[in-house]
Amino acid sequence: MAASVSSTSALAVAAGSASTTDYTLDPNDAFIAVMGVTGSGKSTFISKCCEAAVGIIGDSLSSCTQECRAYKFKHKERTVHLIDTPGFDDTKKSDTDVLKDIAGWLLKAYQQDIRLSGMVYLHSISETRMKGSHMTNLRMFQKLAGLENMGHVILTTTMWDKTPEDIGKNREVELLSTDDFWGSMVKNGSEVRRFKNDKNSALNIVGRLVEKHDKLVLEKHRKLILSLQREMGDDHQNLDQTSAGKALNVEINAQKEQYEKRLKEQESEMTTALKENDMKYAQELLDAQDKINREMQRLEDNQQELKISNQQLLKEKDEQIKKANEQLEKMRMVHEDEIGQIRLQNQQNEQEVVNDAVDLVALMGQQFHNLTAEQERQLQAALRAQQANHAQHQSPPPPYDPYQPPSPANQHQRPQHEYSGVPAAAFPQQNFPMPQQFHQQQFPPQQQFPPQQQFQQPMFQQPMPQQMPPQQGSDGSWLAGAAGGAAMASVVAGGLPFVCTIM
Repeated sequence: MAASVSSTSALAVAAGSASTTDYTLDPNDAFIAVMGVTGSGKSTFISKCCEAAVGIIGDSLSSCTQECRAYKFKHKERTVHLIDTPGFDDTKKSDTDVLKDIAGWLLKAYQQDIRLSGMVYLHSISETRMKGSHMTNLRMFQKLAGLENMGHVILTTTMWDKTPEDIGKNREVELLSTDDFWGSMVKNGSEVRRFKNDKNSALNIVGRLVEKHDKLVLEKHRKLILSLQREMGDDHQNLDQTSAGKALNVEINAQKEQYEKRLKEQESEMTTALKENDMKYAQELLDAQDKINREMQRLEDNQQELKISNQQLLKEKDEQIKKANEQLEKMRMVHEDEIGQIRLQNQQNEQEVVNDAVDLVALMGQQFHNLTAEQERQLQAALRAQQANHAQHQSPPPPYDPYQPPSPANQHQRPQHEYSGVPAAAFPQQNFPMPQQFHQQQFPPQQQFPPQQQFQQPMFQQPMPQQMPPQQGSDGSWLAGAAGGAAMASVVAGGLPFVCTIM
């Protein structure tokens, strides 16, 4: 479990400056130094433990870690502080400045009874060979810690995800079998682990170091003290007199010897160029010599800077911390002013947005009102046009024809018989012929009415009209009265063609 990650300047933490009051220290916490060259994976390792991004990872142009920085997280209910240290191949700092940064932090921690629980030294397995910067870092690390403390060191290989397994194993074997590489440290108790670029492998390494340190405290009742802390803190040696300072002086002297050798070579070439009157080449040699002389002077200055006592080093670091805090305070005030201006601008922008929203709502309401009124006018106009068009095209029903079959157009015009309910069209609107003229009367056939109009009422259930006596014709036949005519009409209404003999 990783939580409450914090980061700050490790020197400021040890000094207890006001700018780091939120970063609390407890001597019972675990403190682990993470060391290695630039690009070996220190920031990645720390970020996996803390579950948070740490600085700029993998910057190929310059080193991100320019001073010791501490990162705090929880692991198995234990507070762990990882100390990210700069490498001795830093592109912006000399090796002397790097050593002074590390020594200053270790001394401050030592004064406040802060002890390291262990150290992690990282090396990329993707490196094809051990470069000069790798060897310098490795030697300085050994001198800082001391061979007697190698049992609290875990040598960790990284970048396995970028290296084939078989090639990585061969390089790992070479590291372990060569005394100038990791061989001597392993012989003195260092363990070797692989960092697989994940949280579990990182926390396993941290947990192992904490476990070993707790065992040291429990069994031997002492804590881990590095060689540099003992030499400067207890023995009061100057930095150049410590094992790490001496090792760095050796590195500086080796560089100075190389420069001196190049100067001698260029002096010989200069003599030849002057003899041959090659003034252009002679000028190039002079420029190169001037550059070498500047580098040698820089190395001399670095060696002089190493001649510093622990008190001078602590004072120098305190001044650096003070300046850093002043700069932070100025930056804070500037940022507060900027934040105030941003807040004011945001308030103004918010008010403008609110005003624009109100105006927009009002405009939309007016447009909606206008649109509604226009739609109402269009609707009324459309209704009036439809009514006018309907009235223009509407025509009266056709005249009634009693011999036409019923249809929706003329059905309403067909009168009903007042007695039988049979349409009056069933009765021919003519007088019956006299028997002298026609003995038989042929009535035109009638089309059947729809079922709902046939015999709407039973035929002889209507009140019978007033009876008229039958009339006898001149030929002795009898003419039907009103009742007979009704019965005949009822039969005709059934739609059956017949020939009726008038009795």
